[in-house]
Amino acid sequence: MDTYSKFINVDHIIGMHIAYGSESFKIYRGKRRNVAIRKSLGKGNYYNDATANLYADTVCTVCKTKPFWANKGEVLLDEAAVISVNISMERKKEKSEFTSDVTVTSGGLTRHITILGENGKIYVVAANFGEGEEQVKLSKDAKDLCTHKTGKEFVLRAESAKVFEIK
Repeated sequence: MDTYSKFINVDHIIGMHIAYGSESFKIYRGKRRNVAIRKSLGKGNYYNDATANLYADTVCTVCKTKPFWANKGEVLLDEAAVISVNISMERKKEKSEFTSDVTVTSGGLTRHITILGENGKIYVVAANFGEGEEQVKLSKDAKDLCTHKTGKEFVLRAESAKVFEIK
């Protein structure tokens, strides 16, 4: 089922927003119950058969339920979503629609999103999905939250990600 929305809020507790890629979230409910509740027999021991079953919906940006062929090296997903806990739909939408004057330049298979934190600070999350190092250039000074180095240019190793706090 297509929600036709880039925003979803579950019980005013979990907020989800599509940062880029898909135009809307999809909700998939399988034909069979997919969550088993098992009765515990003690530490690490469980009955083999479920004592009760529940349905659980799956929230997706792309929902493919049938097998499909993919070519070698083909990108299967190029999307990003942000999930927040304990946030109202209105606040989630307000935060996701902020405009930032931070410009991020990168190449290859590097992807990035810019988000506004609950503390009012701007963060950039960058991930390198390529096989070689990539240069990430920011238009403002930033702090690498992993290494605590500051600057405007950073190197992302292959298959790695970093979070930057904009100063």
